[in-house]
Amino acid sequence: MVPQPPSDDAVGHLRCAFDGDRDRTLLLEAATGARLTYGQVDQLSRDLGARFAAAGVEPGDRVALLLPNSPECVLVVLACMHAGAVAVPVNPKLHPEEVRYILGNAEPRLVFVGSKLREPFARALGEVPPGRVVGVECGGLATAPAEGLDALLPPAAGGPLPRFSRSAAGDVCLVVYTSGTTSRPKGVALPYAAVIGNARAFIARVGMGPEHRFYGYLSQAYLGGLYNLFLVPILAGGSVVVEDVFGPEVALRFWERVALREVTALWLVPSILSVLLSVDRSAEGPRLCRDRIRLACIGTAPLPAALREAFEDRYGIQLFESYGLSETLFVTTNAPSLPQNQGVGPPLPDCRLRILDDDGRELPPGAAGEIVVRTPHLMTAYFRDPQATSAATRGGEFWTGDVGYLDPEGHLQITDRKKDLIIRAGMNVSPREVEEILLAHPRVKEAAVVGLPDPLAGERVVAAVVASGEVTAKELRAHCAGFLAGFKVPERVHFLEDLPRSVTGKVQKRRVREALG
Repeated sequence: MVPQPPSDDAVGHLRCAFDGDRDRTLLLEAATGARLTYGQVDQLSRDLGARFAAAGVEPGDRVALLLPNSPECVLVVLACMHAGAVAVPVNPKLHPEEVRYILGNAEPRLVFVGSKLREPFARALGEVPPGRVVGVECGGLATAPAEGLDALLPPAAGGPLPRFSRSAAGDVCLVVYTSGTTSRPKGVALPYAAVIGNARAFIARVGMGPEHRFYGYLSQAYLGGLYNLFLVPILAGGSVVVEDVFGPEVALRFWERVALREVTALWLVPSILSVLLSVDRSAEGPRLCRDRIRLACIGTAPLPAALREAFEDRYGIQLFESYGLSETLFVTTNAPSLPQNQGVGPPLPDCRLRILDDDGRELPPGAAGEIVVRTPHLMTAYFRDPQATSAATRGGEFWTGDVGYLDPEGHLQITDRKKDLIIRAGMNVSPREVEEILLAHPRVKEAAVVGLPDPLAGERVVAAVVASGEVTAKELRAHCAGFLAGFKVPERVHFLEDLPRSVTGKVQKRRVREALG
């Protein structure tokens, strides 16, 4: 048995994940079946980390990843950790102007970009200082590791770096840009102590281990794909099948890949449940769930009770729902070991929840109010945004903007969102960001953007507009598409005479939703 470091040695636990049986499979490519073992991933990532150092990357420098889901993305993240650099994943589905903003804010020392993504993001990449953009042909490291590494960066004279030797518990390891209710994405800076401590608490609660092989179809540009479906399974000694980001093609081959790659665990989101229920008519999915799937976790967005019941009835497995945010990581979770599976589960050890009314007074069990979290797994800060950090982390607690209550058994029940954030197919959309683009159109006087229920995506983006001249919904959608990622463009645009407002003049989003719903 591999000796374990002290519980507070976060980096030591990450280091130990690569001890033991180094021939165990860690990563599989969904399409080809190509495998990388724990030993191979360790060696390749330490070799790449040494190349980072030789290229001038210093501890604390940012390294941006504009990459599709791939083993290369995983290896670059681990190489950053070996080199003491901060990995900054960037979603390739974002609009080029959004990518340009993130790269400008993060100021990365290196930018790794997939070969097919260079042209769409040429302008943003053109503003990166010369010599800092590294092209990646995804698939090369899994099929021909030596050649793949040499194609990325020149070899380092000293050989591979010692494992995670440049990193400490308090150091930031990830900056993940996430859309909130503000117009610009905020970089959530996460330290090793939070990431690894939270993962270990989650693993212990749900009983995750080497027997769990996950299907990695959530985007590695966000924590769903990078944390839930990579770092957490690694720390549990499990494995991951690396798949394209979930979409129509992945949905159609979903159960075929689960069978072919011997998947035993699923990380689901509500929009994926809806899609699978709508497209899957065979008996294969229910059979595989019954015979093979040992764990099914779900989170990232509110789960309607009817959707949960329909999925569990069809596929015959229990879903274990959790609650967390990019800033706090996992806060609560249900688990097979708990006597009840209700709500989003009880808080993880060392996480404390308070439910507050509008005046900041703590409410008793059963009463709904804003959820305020105190956790040792909190972000360090919003990157280069002290004002937003101070607003969200008052008194050492994180004010979530979500509304819920604690039931008599101590399980958290989510009832509403205080914030206006829209979650479309697991992707966050800032209403204010969309509104500002609409208001930039010369014939738009006022705009309010809301999320309305959608049976497949969870929510759809809808805009209410007060026009100042002749303009059509089609024109406004095209205008938005020129500045925003596709998933942020309003699906519908409604024209109103006036926006509903409170006596203080504030737009009442609840009444907008009622008018448009």
